[in-house]
Amino acid sequence: MIAKQYIVLEAQHWVVNHRMGATYPGYLMAASRYDVTDLSELETDALSELGIVLARMERTLKQIYQPYKVLISKLGFSPGFNCHFHIVPVHAWVLREIERHPDYANEPDGNDVMLYVNRVYGENQCPEAAARVALAEAERFRGVVCREGDDS
Repeated sequence: MIAKQYIVLEAQHWVVNHRMGATYPGYLMAASRYDVTDLSELETDALSELGIVLARMERTLKQIYQPYKVLISKLGFSPGFNCHFHIVPVHAWVLREIERHPDYANEPDGNDVMLYVNRVYGENQCPEAAARVALAEAERFRGVVCREGDDS
């Protein structure tokens, strides 16, 4: 269960939160409210709403951060999680970090970004620092989402 203060959007079939435990600003997770792991297990209404929710989150991330790109991934390797998507704004500063890193390509692609962001900003983070980032970004994000209203 996601603590309310991390949630940025609640839709009928999906809940979106700032990723807990990560220090990367704007890293969102959109999770199904249903106890399924695959898209093929979801009802048509949930699938239809998914596109609306992802588009709204992408639009809001662009408004808040002006990222180079927004990446959306469905990984689903870890047991115990409902079908969910990682929604990651690609900040210019993280591209520069990746370009300078010896283990990554000089011209990083989406795979490089997802791997780097998860390894550097998503795993084994100081719990207090991660909570500070996630809570502050969730509050910032909710303010924009609320102003946008319920229309897509």
